[in-house]
Amino acid sequence: MRQPGFFKKSTLIFGFFLVFAGLFANSCVKNKNQLADTNTGLKAESVPEGILLTFGNIPADTARLFIQAQTWLDAEGTPSVLNLISSFTDLRNESLEQIKQTGTVILPVVQAGQKYDIAALLQTDHDLELMEQGFLPDFFTTECVAENGIYFEKNIELKLIDNNTGVTLSSEPVFSSEVTYAPKKYRFAVTIRHYENETGTGSISVGDHHIPAANGLTWVFDPAMTESFRENKELESGSYPAYATVFCNIIYDNITWAIEIAKTPEFIYSL
Repeated sequence: MRQPGFFKKSTLIFGFFLVFAGLFANSCVKNKNQLADTNTGLKAESVPEGILLTFGNIPADTARLFIQAQTWLDAEGTPSVLNLISSFTDLRNESLEQIKQTGTVILPVVQAGQKYDIAALLQTDHDLELMEQGFLPDFFTTECVAENGIYFEKNIELKLIDNNTGVTLSSEPVFSSEVTYAPKKYRFAVTIRHYENETGTGSISVGDHHIPAANGLTWVFDPAMTESFRENKELESGSYPAYATVFCNIIYDNITWAIEIAKTPEFIYSL
């Protein structure tokens, strides 16, 4: 994954985030049949610690397990990415071996009473090579209504600043119980929708980890983002709908979860 400057093009992480978000926003359920076909055995159930995910079968050659959970901010609202809140984990190496041994992982930050749509990708090294060529592997889905878990107050805003060249978080999240933060506490991203047609929506995301002690709760993404797009010719000149997102990275049972805590309203990005 190439990283020009402090930006990271998110073909491996935020790309999945967008695919899953789009599918859930459009109530796509056809891939749920893949679960039974492949004998992966993905199940979700509410437990006192949050939502327990169980994998009945993780092939020995699995090199990566990506899990994402999403819930509607407003269940009665218009289906869209802006009306979803997400969490995800990207498991490889030692963390993946832990899940292979136990077959389970807990999603700890959930809101009681909310229904969560959960998707998982299991990939071999060959699958990862194919993905670099543009092939999206199969994923498996399930759902669960949370009854318990850690939650955070939702009165946090991510505000656009300086003519939409940066964002600032109104305050740090307050969790219902103590959590362990990852060394890189926050992950910011800008998502730009560069086309939308009958086959779906194409988006490109640019993200960055950073440590708040160094630069507070503010992330400035331009002009560096625009310079990167022009240099690498990844986006044609024009005006595009966009939004920014911020995730808080926490560690639970040796697994790092990125927990979405706020989005900006949609704005127009011009290149």
